[in-house]
Amino acid sequence: TLKLNINEMKVNGSDSCNTFMGSIKTFTDKELVFGDLASTLMLCAEKMEVADAFGMAMQKVRQYQLKGDQLLLTDEQGGVLLTFAKK
Repeated sequence: TLKLNINEMKVNGSDSCNTFMGSIKTFTDKELVFGDLASTLMLCAEKMEVADAFGMAMQKVRQYQLKGDQLLLTDEQGGVLLTFAKK
């Protein structure tokens, strides 16, 4: 899950195992860059691969796109790193 608070330039959510929180360094009509993210340190044996990949992808986010009810987080070249659906 991902929750963006643009007014306060903060982000939080879950990586399937741990909750995380942090800052948004840059937010424009196309750019989105996160600051350092802190996370709880639970060990979820079956989910750690997903949680680790999620954390690495979040560090690479530089842009975003909105497509319908989806938020696509992309790298500098526009490659999709993470996709979220609005709930």
